[in-house]
Amino acid sequence: MSRKNEPDGELRGCPTCGTKVAEADLGLRDYRWVNEVLPEHIGLMDIDGCLSQYNTGRVLMLELKPRGARVSTGARLTFALFVLAGMDVWVVWDIGKNRVKVGICNEEGRVVNIREMTRDRCAKKVLKWWNDGLGTS
Repeated sequence: MSRKNEPDGELRGCPTCGTKVAEADLGLRDYRWVNEVLPEHIGLMDIDGCLSQYNTGRVLMLELKPRGARVSTGARLTFALFVLAGMDVWVVWDIGKNRVKVGICNEEGRVVNIREMTRDRCAKKVLKWWNDGLGTS
């Protein structure tokens, strides 16, 4: 749920469950306390999932999206920086009935190689990523 089209750029609801912001106690995750002091159209973004291997220096970032959600320009630019820094970034859309679409971000932050699969298959891909880094695949 993008803040772009909302009055004053306020988040209207949880991107995952849709709970209205006014009805949820987001605590520090209600980023208005920081975003209010930043220049217009600039604001914090959350990181949905991060898996890192200290010994190998590998990092996998997961961006979780509801069905049909787009990757904003700001997120795309941020993901490009992550990829250029050597991190792997995957976008995972929940499409219902235990299925997801998974794509990887390239150096421009664009999502490519989107594939539909079960959540279980996606979890196994995360495990494979982990094992590849350790050389145990």
